[in-house]
Formats: sequence, C-alpha cells, structure tokens
Amino acid sequence: SADSVDTINGKVDIWYDKSVNNILVTQSDINKQPVYSSINSQMNNQPSVFFDGVDDYIKGSFSSTLFNDSITLFFVQKIITSYNYSGSLVFVNNINSVDNNSPDNLIAFLDINGTMSAHRNNNSVLYQSNFITNPAIYQITTDGTTLKTYLNNVFADSISSAGAFAFDNAIVGSRWNTTSILPMNCDMFEIILYNRILSSTEQNQIIQYLYDKYTPPVYLGPDISANNFCDTTIHAGVRFTNYAWTKAGSNDTLSVDSTLAVSSSGNYSVTVTDIFGFTSTDSINVIFPNLSVIDSTICFGDTIKHVVIQSGISSFVWSNGDTGNVFQSTVGGQFTVQMTDNSGCTFNDTFYVYIDSLKLQLSLGNDTNLCYGNIISPVSGNNLINTSWWEPTNDTALFTTITDSGNYIIHSISYNGCTSSDTIFINMIGIAPIVGFITSNVCEKNITIFTDTSTTIVGDSLISWNWNIANSPALNDSVVSVTFDSAGTFPVLLTVLSSNGCSNTLQSQLVVNPLPVVNFSVGGNCLGENSCFTNLTTVTGSYTSLWSFGDDSVSSILNPTHVFQNLGFYNVKLISTSNISCTDSITKTIEIKPAPTANFDFSPACLGNSTYFFDLSEAIPIFSIQEWKWNFGSGDSSSFQNPNYVYNSIGQFNVKLYIWTSNGCADTITKIVTVSSPPMAGFIGDSACVGTPINFIDTSYILFGNINKWNWDFGNGLTSADSSSYTTYNSTGDYIVSLTVTSDVDCINSTSKIIPVYSNPTADFVSSVSIGPPPLEVNFTNNSLDAIYYYWNFGDSGQSQLYSPLHIFADTGNYTVWLKVRNSHGCVDSTNNEIKVVPEIYDLALLNLETTINNGYLSAIITIANQGTMPILNPQLVLNTNKNTPILEIYKGTILSEIKYYTFVSQIPINESNMPSYVCVKGSLSNGKTEIDNTNNEACKVLIQNQTLLSLFPNPTDNKLNINLNIKAAENSKLEIIDKTGRIVYSNNINMVVGFNHIEIDVSSYSKGKYTLRITNSDEEIKADFVKY
Repeated sequence: SADSVDTINGKVDIWYDKSVNNILVTQSDINKQPVYSSINSQMNNQPSVFFDGVDDYIKGSFSSTLFNDSITLFFVQKIITSYNYSGSLVFVNNINSVDNNSPDNLIAFLDINGTMSAHRNNNSVLYQSNFITNPAIYQITTDGTTLKTYLNNVFADSISSAGAFAFDNAIVGSRWNTTSILPMNCDMFEIILYNRILSSTEQNQIIQYLYDKYTPPVYLGPDISANNFCDTTIHAGVRFTNYAWTKAGSNDTLSVDSTLAVSSSGNYSVTVTDIFGFTSTDSINVIFPNLSVIDSTICFGDTIKHVVIQSGISSFVWSNGDTGNVFQSTVGGQFTVQMTDNSGCTFNDTFYVYIDSLKLQLSLGNDTNLCYGNIISPVSGNNLINTSWWEPTNDTALFTTITDSGNYIIHSISYNGCTSSDTIFINMIGIAPIVGFITSNVCEKNITIFTDTSTTIVGDSLISWNWNIANSPALNDSVVSVTFDSAGTFPVLLTVLSSNGCSNTLQSQLVVNPLPVVNFSVGGNCLGENSCFTNLTTVTGSYTSLWSFGDDSVSSILNPTHVFQNLGFYNVKLISTSNISCTDSITKTIEIKPAPTANFDFSPACLGNSTYFFDLSEAIPIFSIQEWKWNFGSGDSSSFQNPNYVYNSIGQFNVKLYIWTSNGCADTITKIVTVSSPPMAGFIGDSACVGTPINFIDTSYILFGNINKWNWDFGNGLTSADSSSYTTYNSTGDYIVSLTVTSDVDCINSTSKIIPVYSNPTADFVSSVSIGPPPLEVNFTNNSLDAIYYYWNFGDSGQSQLYSPLHIFADTGNYTVWLKVRNSHGCVDSTNNEIKVVPEIYDLALLNLETTINNGYLSAIITIANQGTMPILNPQLVLNTNKNTPILEIYKGTILSEIKYYTFVSQIPINESNMPSYVCVKGSLSNGKTEIDNTNNEACKVLIQNQTLLSLFPNPTDNKLNINLNIKAAENSKLEIIDKTGRIVYSNNINMVVGFNHIEIDVSSYSKGKYTLRITNSDEEIKADFVKY
C-alpha cells in the first residue's frame, strides 16, 4: 500500500512489498519518480502514489516461479485523466518484450474509449462501459483458461485466455514495450497480488479490508443533548458521494448535503453512498430542552395556571400579556408563548385552553305532566356527560323512568371531571302504554309490513298510532306497510295513545337489506360443447343461486357448465337469494350454434429442423372454418392452416390450435410437442489388451425423448448395433472407436475415441518340487515377462503378491497353484501348475519282462510302475539269470504315478550249451526309503519251458529260501520241506500261475542240516536238496 514507500523530496524511489516475498518496485530516475500524496480526503485520509501520466512509473523483478498458472489481483486507483492505451499495471515475462505480445503477460490499461480494461494474449475484457472518475477497486482473476474482471466486487466481464503463464517483472503506472511507455495519470493506493485463485470467502475478506480502510461506514457520533434553543448541525463527513437525511416518523428527505441543521428533538438518520458505490446508514438522537406548554381544559368559572421552570431562559412573552414564567387565564382559546434563552435563541409554542360548559348547558327542561313509565332525560348538555346519577330513582343512565309524582334530580360529571345538577317536577297523571312492533322480512324494493305490538293496562285501550318511518308520510294504523327504495338503516318512531290520555314513544333503527344484484355471463354457446355460465351476482354476505337453462334442466352450482343438446334459442334464468332471504333474478336469451372440432397432428420435432403441423379440424360445410391461430408454445404463432416451425430450444412445448367458423363458434385443442436435442453421444472405454474383450458402455443421453439406435465402429472391421457392446482386438495398435446414436425423432450425434491396444504379459513359473509329503515346502520361481503386479493363489486359501514366494502346504491334497500377472497397462495373463501333497508311500513294481535273443545275446526290456504316492528317482535294476553274474543298471529319471519302460544297456551272451532256464529283473529304491510292498519288485521270464524247478537259492542258506518255478498249468501245488529224519517241517498249498512263480520261505528258525524240498502237483513231483547253516 502507499504507506510503505521511501521518498526523496516527496517523490517515491522505492515501494516496498508488505508480504514475506520482499518484492520491491523502484525508480532511480528522479524525473520519472511518482509523487507521494499523504492525505486523500475521499479515501479516509489514506495516502496514495501519484503518477503524472507523462513519464512516471516504477518497476521491479522477481522469480518467474512465484506467479504462474493462476492469480488474483486487487488494485485501488483513481484515474485522473484518460489517455488511450495508458497502463496502470503490467506483468511481463520478459522486460525486453512488448507487453501485449505474449500469453505470459497481463495488463490493466485504459482502452481506446477511455474505459478500464484487462488484457492478456491480445484478448481484452472491460470493467465498465463508461469512464470512471471516482476511486475504485479493480480486480482480475485468471486461471489459465478464463480472464475475469470485477469492479467494486461486482462481476464485470470475462473472456477465454491462453493456458498456463508465468511472469517475472512488474511495472506500476505505465504500459511497457521495448521502445516506449504509455504512462497512466492516476493515484494508486494499494496493490494486492495472490498466486492462486482465491475462494469467494477470501475475496470478500480482501474487499471488506479495503472498504474498512478507504471507505469505512458513515458514523454520526454519539447522541446530542442541546442546552439551548439554537440549531444543532449534524456532520456525516465529506468523503461520500450521495447523502439522504430523514427524521424518524417521516419519509421526507430533509437534506442531500453532508450536514444537517436541526432545531427540534428527534431521531435523525443519513444514508450515504461511498466512492465505491456502497451504501451505509447511521442515526443519531438530538434532544433539545422540552419546554412545550401542554393543552388543558378547565371547568366553567375556574382559572388555568402554567408555570415554566427552566434555567437559562432570559424572557417570556405570552399572548395574553403575561411576561413572567407564569401564565394564568379564566377564558379559553388559543395562546402563544415565546421564550428567549441566554444565547438569544428563541423557542415558540402554541397551546390551547378549553372550557368545559357542562354547568351552563345541563337542563331537564320545564316542570311537566307525564305518565307512569314515561322516560325523562336532559334536553341539553347530553353530549358533555360522562356519568350520571338520578334522585330518587338511583338510576345511573342518561335517563330515568317516571314512577311517581315529585322532583327528579340529575347529578352529572363531564368527561373532564366537571360537575353539574338540574331538577324537574313531574306530575304523574296515569300509566303509559308499553310500545312495541314487529316487521316482516326487510329487503329493499319489497313491501315491509309493520305490526304494532303495544300494550296498556286493563280497562284502557289504544286509541291512536303515529308512525314516522324514514322519509315516508306519517301513517296512523296499527298495521302499516312501507316499500324502501334503497337499502340502509332508517329511523322508525312509533307513538301510541291510550284511552286514559297517556302516550308513549318507541324509537328504533331499522336495517333494510339490499337485494342481490343479479347478473351472469355465458361463453361457448355452441352445440355439444360446454356453455360456461359465470355468476356475476354481487351482494353483501353470502348467497345461493338457482339456474334454469330453458331446457327443463336446473342447477344450484354457483358457476355451472351446461351442454345444450339442440340448436336454437334458450331463456336462461338466474335466481339469487342472499343469506338474509332477499331475492332477485334475471333472464337472458342465448342462442346455441353449431361448433367445429379442433384437431391437428405434427411430424417429429427435432432441434433445428422444421416441424410440420397438419390441421385435422372439422366443421359443417355451411359454417366453414375461417381462421386458424397456432401458438407454438415458444412465444411464436402462425395463422396458416398447415404451418411448419423450427424450434431453437429443446423441451416440451404446449402447442395450441384455435379455430373459428363463420358462425362465430370456436374450438381449441392443445397438444404437447416434445422437441429433442441431438443426443449427446458418449461412451466409457479407454484401453484394451490383445485377445481380451473390451466392454464399451454407452453413456449417451438425451434431455427429451429416447435414444433408439446405436451404431458402433470398433476400428477393427467389426460393428455393433447394441446400446453397449464389446469387441476383441487381436493385435496391438491405436484403434479409432466411434459411436453414432439416433433418437426416436431421428436426431443424430456421434463421438469417437482412440483406443490403444496393448500386448499382454506372459505368466510363467516353476516350482522347486511338484510332489511331496506334508508339510511340503515349495519355492516358486517367477519367470513371467512384461509384468509389474503378481498375484499367487496356492489352492489352499494361501495367497501372495511377492515376486517369487515360498509356500508350505500343510495338508495332503492336489493343489492347483495359479499365478496371475498384470502389466502397466492393466493387461493380464495367468498360468497354473499342480502341486501334489501326498502321504509318503513308496512302491516300485516291475510288471512285465520282455526278452529277445539276437545273434547270441539276450536283450531285456522291463516295464516299471510307480504304485506308491511318492516320485521314484533313479531306481536300481538288477538283471539276473541262473547262469550269469547279476548286472546292475540304474534308471535315470523320476517315475511319477505312471508306467515306464526300460531297455537294459547290457546284453547277456547265450548259447546252446549255456542256455539259462530263466531270466529275472529285480528293482530297488536308490534313496534308501522303505517300500510298502516288496513282493512286486521282481519280474521273471522262463526261457526253458519244460523245466519245472528253475532255481533254489541261496543254497546253503541261513535265512530265506527262494524258489523259482515254471508252472505249465494254473493249479494248487503243495510245497513241503523234509528234514534228514523224514519229518515234514513245512507244508503249504500255494496257488500257482502259468509260467514263472517265485516263492520265498523263511527257514531262519530251522536247525542246521540238510533238507529236502518237495513240490507236488497233478502232473509231477519235484525234489531238491538245500542246506541250512
């Protein structure tokens, strides 16, 4: 602000930044330095910096990163002289550039017409259309897309501007380019700059700060209490542009100046307008000495006395000649007083003294003769009496009733408290009749019958009646009738005379009620249509109506409708009766005429296209349709029979067609025409992966109507007509996907997107083991390609997102392990392997042995099976005959639950003299594990078919005895072992199979010695000896 400057001889060489950024704007050239002005009365005596409009300016620089993208700028200035294109503030990115050539620059300057403008990237927005002479708050906001201006916190203008920007130099007081300057002639008070768009709350806080600083609200000061009669002046201050003074209790404007002179007490307020155009109001109480003399009333014959007690009064002048502070009078009238205070100022007052004349006017009249029951009351002074009391009746009303002969006295007190009394002597000569009457229904313009109901004492009779009813002539019967020409309240006076000479009078006010003013109107007098009757009856209070339509139909509805079934003339009568039974009627003749029938159709309505309207109305030929009027619901109309119309906005429009026939009948019809805008095409779908379907979700919408057609072009040669669809891309690349939508009225809109299609990652992994007993620890090695996200599902509810996890399978089972991978584009791939967690069961089985003899060598092929649960790794195989040394070979590999075939590398030489009787292969595990079944570990084949006992080994033996047999037929054979004494120590029947049979007998418990093995079947008996050691 202007209070943060350094000056040299009254000129500003440095203007300081009050923020923490410490940005300085300076001017070292004394001839171009602006002048410091310490007081400005328009701006609450705040200082300003004055630029002469010739060559004054100051400038500064700062980091270009401090202000970029978005800013909010406030500056307070008063323009003194308008020079075209002169500048107040310039922010530029390059101090050597022309200020309006770059989108990074922002300028506040006077345009060619002298109006303040904001400018960026060759686009300008105004603050106000006319030149502003008062100081003002200018505001600019720009967010890289829109430039907005505000004047005194009121939005002024906006325009699209360039994108992000940055600037590093500021010039105050002038425009800027490389060759010249365009200085501004102005007072600059304050500049506030933010490097962001402030919220509305924050902007209002800045504006309020500026208001409070430069134009605080009007303040009239504390209430004023005057101590003399001289005028008091109230001051509002001279810094406002408009003033309006008023006094409480009046809307009149007392003054439009900055001051107001007042001479009477009251609450005075002023409403002012400041230089920024904002109003404020304040009020003040002004209190003068209150020496007004009050009006007073005295009773006739009394004296009034007023005493004024007030210091500082030098003289009194009363209109009755009194000169002191005391006023006295016995007469009434208007009086004045002038009081002069010690300052020579005067106060004038007018007051009244009223005389209560009850003592003069109260009178009961002269003594008289009356009858019992007659009433007496004052004949004068009645209007002055507030309360009364009678003697001897003790009545407290304004009248009393005669009950006997004697004096009757009234004591009265006026409204002012004055008293008076009067006496009358009454000579009672008889008993007066009791007067009364009744009337029939009292309505204007109707005969009203008055019937006397007066009574008198037994023996007397009524002999005369005198009726005075309103302005009618006097009537003298006991029953009379009068017709009142108008409604209203009328006086009725009945005086009756009895045969004893006594009379009595009854005075009453009779209310004559008005008749209803009956009238009606009718519209739509056309055949087959509603004739609408409007009851126009007027009457005080409520009323009922009865309609007769002239066709034997009646109605008691207030405003009925009626459909006449035939053409012709009808006498319609309306009878209205008020709630006090006053009745009147009116009859009108109406004609029912043939009517047309309005109807139309129209083509579909679409924004910007012609909508065609087709008249389908019907009328009888002799009364043809003469006129058409279309109201298209948009404010436009047409008188053509079959018009067309272009709607420029969407929505539903009530289109109305009026038609008139030659007989004056009309009809109308309204239909809703829905004007649809082109549907707004849109869809969801951003990128795709090769081979993976991508869903395109339709987000198209239409304000009115419906979308009923969709046309997709996926850019890969495929199309679709579904609202939401999908496609699959088989190769990478960018594909243009377009959607065209059509509404139910053939409005069309299209949109398109570029859909990038990315390659998929490759999911791959291996496991350290694939089978094993629980708990089975498995290391998984991730070999996936082009992936950044990994998800493992181990099939046992275990999961992991590690790259290469370790997992322990706790229970037995077959587990499918899935690896799902995703790349940076969201494309996925997955793969799986099976892990078997099984009980640890080993069982190597040799199922079949095949041999061939070729060129004197025996070759062997063994069938190997894994009948356990665990993989068998590198099992050992021993090839053996009864003629050669056993041959050991190893099956190199893992045998799962499967069958493998192994061909021995080694071959056994064979000749006629050395032909073995059998060949066997025996297998064993190489890992030292125990098998669950060892009986299937050997497979043999008989080479010499006529030999039964092939081998007996080992011999001698100390543990097991192995027997190999070749059996010709499957049968039950008996095996026996006989010791040297001939005792059978072993006997067992064994089912033999055809071919090779292997039998193992435990002889470990036998005594040492020689034994004989005997095998007996149906064909033969075989014996062989062995030794147990």
